[in-house]
Amino acid sequence: MIRFAFYLPHDHPEIAEGVRHAVEVYMRGVGEGPKTIRHSFTNDDEGDALTVERWSYVRRLLSSDRPFRFIEELPEDIADRMEKRGYATRVILDGGPRSRNGYEFHYQARIPWRTPSRDTVSLLFATLPTEYLHEHGPTKVRELALEMASQLRFASGHVGFALRLYWPLRRADESIRSSGHDLPTYREFARLLEPWLEPLPLTETTGEQGNLYNAMGFTQEEVRRWSRRFLD
Repeated sequence: MIRFAFYLPHDHPEIAEGVRHAVEVYMRGVGEGPKTIRHSFTNDDEGDALTVERWSYVRRLLSSDRPFRFIEELPEDIADRMEKRGYATRVILDGGPRSRNGYEFHYQARIPWRTPSRDTVSLLFATLPTEYLHEHGPTKVRELALEMASQLRFASGHVGFALRLYWPLRRADESIRSSGHDLPTYREFARLLEPWLEPLPLTETTGEQGNLYNAMGFTQEEVRRWSRRFLD
């Protein structure tokens, strides 16, 4: 699975236009239907099919118009509910409750405090199945990611391969190499993204990352090989 993730240190009204643009670009790229996107969850509801009426509601949620600006302006019961759930607005578009087709768009706006914490961000991410990469090629995937990002006020982000389930690194590495998938396609895509590859912190026993790798039973070399599995 390929995952695009963008971290936006802004409240929803400040980024609404860019978020709506990203939704439109993603939907043009993948299409709507039973094999891609046909369902949505909004805020804390139970989800529903993407009908014309549902799309209209989703677009209203993603607009910049709000009857309030900061959470402090809301009645106490509504503010408490927002604080408890941990976000101001959430929209998830996918293939349905039991779908595992690899297509998903997820947006979650941070709570608009009058004085926001420096470590709170709004989050936007989207996924594609690896079959999309095989069919359209790495250049198309890169163009899709860049166009989605073009109007987003993000502070950081990443695009790359992700596993839907956790596998031990050794097993995952062996599975990918022996799966029969088109590794040259993966490698070409990885090389297109290499200029944006973030350095991987590798330490023996100091720092959170070093302790995490050690606690999981992996050596520095195994972690390094996994992070560059399509580059080396």
